[in-house]
Amino acid sequence: MADEAGRDDAWSWGQALPQWQDSGWHGRSPGGAKVFFDKETRTRRIPNGTVPVHATTLADIARPPATGLRLTWMGHSSVLAEIDGRRVLFDPVWGERCSPFAFAGPRRLHPVPLPLAALGPVDVVVISHDHYDHLDMPTIKALAGTDTLFAVPLGVGAHLEHWGVSAGRLRELDWHESTRIGGLTLTATPARHFCGRGLRNTQHTLWASWVVEGEERRVRRQGRAAEPPAAVDQGSAQAGVEAVEHGRDEGE
Repeated sequence: MADEAGRDDAWSWGQALPQWQDSGWHGRSPGGAKVFFDKETRTRRIPNGTVPVHATTLADIARPPATGLRLTWMGHSSVLAEIDGRRVLFDPVWGERCSPFAFAGPRRLHPVPLPLAALGPVDVVVISHDHYDHLDMPTIKALAGTDTLFAVPLGVGAHLEHWGVSAGRLRELDWHESTRIGGLTLTATPARHFCGRGLRNTQHTLWASWVVEGEERRVRRQGRAAEPPAAVDQGSAQAGVEAVEHGRDEGE
């Protein structure tokens, strides 16, 4: 597919990591993509009526959060988190469809509340995994023209490099690894989900939930993934989390 990174060595480096078990990542959701295509067993998530939405305005974004912490849903899986004066954009999806095709695939239920450029500078863009509904190629290409940094799970950085983000702007993390960006500490934590954008790279990239810690505030982004297996320790990064944002898509 046109937007795939096609990193040939992804399989080999993945096998060397402790969470690679039985030809796949440990913590993979049961069934994976097969559940989506099985119409008999998958859960329908289309709302029965109109979903009320607060109309986010430029004035809302311009006002600093009174408590030092504010989470603003920007539609679909996208959330702008303002933490102790820093700005984090989770899983930005500004496209009309979550699909490799412009004419088919899941469509957003609500228009984008604000143009991407109207958000202003963000300190870091954080990606939870490489599915189309959380990693949107047109949006990433637009952000590639800014100077923001990107924090991603292992393997996902290859997609971003393919779309114009320089390697120097990427922070690619394994579970339990942390990076420091602009006064924030970001930690990739275990989650149960799966990955893949096509037949060529199925299960070749990692997924993660994230803990973002400022000087006083700390939040966790679950990133649509379920809780990790009981055998996987989330670690001390979870202690003291003030807000949990699950990153569910529109209509769920």
